[in-house]
Amino acid sequence: MNPLLVLPAGATDQAVESAIVFDEDAHITALFPHTHVRGKAWEYCLVDPDGKSEVILPVPKYDFKLADLLHFLEAPGG
Repeated sequence: MNPLLVLPAGATDQAVESAIVFDEDAHITALFPHTHVRGKAWEYCLVDPDGKSEVILPVPKYDFKLADLLHFLEAPGG
């Protein structure tokens, strides 16, 4: 989460970074992209402790009308 999120007035393509660090093993079963009507795109990534990054959910054209909780059929990252 990013509690310091600031979107400049009139900005049309403002990237916002956010991260959650897990201190122990975790299972991610679902993701919920949510930005109301201003969001355009999302990209969820897993980053291993060694720095290897893997995109687990690309959302290149976010549509608030279609926003929903997205459940994984298989665990991301193997």
